[in-house]
Amino acid sequence: MLKKIAGALSAIALSAGAAVAAPGYYVNVENNAGWIGSDSVGNATDFAIGVDGMLGESFAWYGQLGPQLQVPNGGDTDVVLSGKIGGSLPITDSTSAYVEASFVTDDDANAYATKLGFTTRFN
Repeated sequence: MLKKIAGALSAIALSAGAAVAAPGYYVNVENNAGWIGSDSVGNATDFAIGVDGMLGESFAWYGQLGPQLQVPNGGDTDVVLSGKIGGSLPITDSTSAYVEASFVTDDDANAYATKLGFTTRFN
């Protein structure tokens, strides 16, 4: 199944045209935990397979997909599907803009999120 996911992400990347450099593959394991004050509300761990590359000479992109283990404090543990796509583009020699869109499935309702920001390097 993981090979199928990586293959699907590669097919999407390669269908963008000849300007897309050969993609690289990666595994991302990421835990996100939350608190309200000093009370833990739980955590979620992603186990994703991803693909990344360049579109042209300056737009770096990525996409990943995989199971997410949700462990709410005081609730039932669940495994759902999560994924994200994103990229970054240099604006100046020291500043770049980035964007990310993500999703998590759920029995009741899917969750979606976006990020948009800038990074400035001081070296």
